Amino acid sequence: MDPGDVELKLRCVLQAHVAGDHQALVRELADSKDRSLWTAWSDGQDPAELSVRSDCPARRADEACCSFAHHPGSHTYDVADPCNLPVHQPRFPNP
Repeated sequence: MDPGDVELKLRCVLQAHVAGDHQALVRELADSKDRSLWTAWSDGQDPAELSVRSDCPARRADEACCSFAHHPGSHTYDVADPCNLPVHQPRFPNP
């Protein structure tokens, strides 16, 4: 795995929410066409676990939802301004 394939600036892809964990894509899985590696965290916390999730199958015209299957809230193409969502930059230990 190329370390450059791993997202280091985690951006919650879910519709704005006040309860529940934030969810972010960590990396796409090379051996799978419809599954990716995701992480979750609560406000003020660093991500503590990883999970493999199926991609959301929803599409609108030529645009796919960029979240995981069965995610809460709207699909990413219906979120008003996904570029302004909060970014979480976890503290990774130095190698």
